[in-house]
Amino acid sequence: MPLIYLSGPITGTSAREDGWRAAVRRKLPPAFTFFDPSIQSADRRIGYLQSLTPTQDLERLRHGKFTADRNRHQIAKSDVLLCNFLHAKDRVSIGSVGEIHWASAFNIPIIIIRERQGNIHDHAVLNALASELCFSLDDACSVLAGMFNKKAKRHISQ
Repeated sequence: MPLIYLSGPITGTSAREDGWRAAVRRKLPPAFTFFDPSIQSADRRIGYLQSLTPTQDLERLRHGKFTADRNRHQIAKSDVLLCNFLHAKDRVSIGSVGEIHWASAFNIPIIIIRERQGNIHDHAVLNALASELCFSLDDACSVLAGMFNKKAKRHISQ
């Protein structure tokens, strides 16, 4: 059973905007399993826009440490990191970029989904780290399904 890590912007988004994660689960065969970091106590607040008390600041730091450790561990166990940047707003997703770098460090294949042009995450380093660059959710799901289709013949280009 392949384990797919579902990466993508969380901070500043609504749970409704995370519908792509459920769509991926529906589009792929039931043999696939997923780790979705948005389900487990996601902090969607934009912290730097808030004035926090020292207690709130410490709790935010604890939450960040827990989230970073949990996500790094889950990425290390994953077979693929699928990162959806489609319709990213006007800010880079720092967490997702970090997750891409962890996946690269662990030699986990990375599939990035974004618009062909005009996406704030269209960056030479991210493009270079991507094992596959897709421009739709359907294309990314086809790539994922093909990666684990035992009947598909694999050709190695010279």
